[in-house]
Amino acid sequence: IDFYKQAFEMSEDEEEKAEIAMGIAKTYSYKHEYGSAKSYALKAARLDSDWGEPYILIGDLYAQSAKTCDDGELGKYGVYWAAVDQYKKAKSIDGSVAAVASKKIASMSTRFPVTKDLFFFGAKDGDAYTVKCWINETTTIRTK
Repeated sequence: IDFYKQAFEMSEDEEEKAEIAMGIAKTYSYKHEYGSAKSYALKAARLDSDWGEPYILIGDLYAQSAKTCDDGELGKYGVYWAAVDQYKKAKSIDGSVAAVASKKIASMSTRFPVTKDLFFFGAKDGDAYTVKCWINETTTIRTK
């Protein structure tokens, strides 16, 4: 990671910096340091605004957090809603990742709760929900 960071600082080419930032993000992801991985994926996305891969990675990070973000309420579902948001963003800005994003959206959607599960938490389809844990993002509640 240190070498990647040095390369990032030394590079003067925006596209190259974006690639390096994604390398750092993926390395943090492998180490299960999701907050740092997300931070570098977002740097890559800012450097190359038409690149969907950083959002695919962020969606994957969210999905991988289902167990650790399960608060016994809606937290385990929230990560899937937030992941789908990221995959949709990737798909909307980068056609080259559309097929991968669509597969991931379909997979995550199978993990959404059914309507009756939401009832017990006083929530309904379409409500806003803030995913806590390390994610801290607001998403929309969805059902199967």
